Amino acid sequence: MFKEIFDATSTIANARNVLIVSHFDADGLASAIILASALRKAKIQYNIKIVDQLDDDNFKQFINEPYDTIIFSDFGSLVSRNHSDIIEKNIIIIDHHELPQKEQNPFVIEVNPHKHNIDGGVEISASGIAYFIATYLNPQNVSLAPLALAGAYGDQQDISKYGDFVGLNKRIAEEATRFGIISPITDFQPAAPSTKVSSAIRDFIDNSEDFLESIKITDKPLKDLTQEEKTTLALNVMKHTLKNNILDFEKLFKTDYIINSTALSSLTQFKTVRELTAYLNASGKTYTEYIAINSILNNTLDRNTIDKTIFEYSKTLSITLQKIQQRKPIKKKWVTAYEIDTTERIIGTAITIALKKLIIDPTTIAIGIVPSKYKPIYVKISARMIDEFTQKGINIGKILQTITTSLSGTGGGHDVAGGGLIPKEKTQAFIEQLNNTIQTFLKNTN
Repeated sequence: MFKEIFDATSTIANARNVLIVSHFDADGLASAIILASALRKAKIQYNIKIVDQLDDDNFKQFINEPYDTIIFSDFGSLVSRNHSDIIEKNIIIIDHHELPQKEQNPFVIEVNPHKHNIDGGVEISASGIAYFIATYLNPQNVSLAPLALAGAYGDQQDISKYGDFVGLNKRIAEEATRFGIISPITDFQPAAPSTKVSSAIRDFIDNSEDFLESIKITDKPLKDLTQEEKTTLALNVMKHTLKNNILDFEKLFKTDYIINSTALSSLTQFKTVRELTAYLNASGKTYTEYIAINSILNNTLDRNTIDKTIFEYSKTLSITLQKIQQRKPIKKKWVTAYEIDTTERIIGTAITIALKKLIIDPTTIAIGIVPSKYKPIYVKISARMIDEFTQKGINIGKILQTITTSLSGTGGGHDVAGGGLIPKEKTQAFIEQLNNTIQTFLKNTN
């Protein structure tokens, strides 16, 4: 993979003007900011475009824009294989999703860890690849490591004990720690920092409000707890969970990284890398991604903007979860699908949470279906499943890639999560095909 990273770096170093096209999620935004910061330091002109989906139509539009170099980040391995007519244009693909069956486009530089038996689902994300390109351009760009790790957190790649990283993500974290850019901590984090304490511990403790009152802790966001309050809360929750044999107490603790210093001083507004992830995620989900990108790059981000963005996202997510609870699903043996009136940027997160909270039957593949703002006659599909399906050999990203393509759409993803676009009139056909595919697979493996 590092041969392709070197080739991408050499191409970028000789570019006059670069277009960065990236995804709206935390990993996509983090990778775009990393690349833009590196280009700015190298005095190379650039522009950034954030999109919901990359498909054949907008791919062709982007490659015809007046830039000598175009970087597609957090997607592109699938779509670029459909276009072998690229001429007089430098195309760089930074992708960490599953590879399609087609041969790589010879006219593009594709950096994808899966080509080298590196698991892009857990070992490195797009922002991690962007980080290595940035450090190849200029070793001082190691200070952008917090963004690389934020992207990895956004894609839930904190899979080792106490929620730490593995593979190349771990290498990035260790390198940044050696340079004093970040400092690792293991902290009591039962939920996202912006989550209220009562909600954060509700999965472990019934009547969480009464529990907090008994230990004299005010119900407020986790990030607003003093260290003394956090210690008191952690000890009492541990006692309760151990006494009632609810879960291993280590699941309540997660590794995080304090941001000490970076070339982008706005990043020091965040207490930790996980909080940076929460903001990037919220800004993408609330369509304020350009505010986030520009304010971070120009060091103008303020605490009020951070808190307001996370609050608005939390409110929209809560409303969407209520809709899921109230809506009757389309139920098949192996699929539970919800057609929800919400934004296509938030449905994936809502389905994930609903699955974890058992609002959706975990013995089925959970599907969220929403109208596409990007393509009005299409619907956005978001699919999530529990690890037990993966252990049986099911890869939902690959399955979605096959089914959506057969239905005149696009799709893909990772082993436990995926998404795509299909024509609205083919929604029922999609559900039927997915259910039949899962049923056939499980029948053949039993």
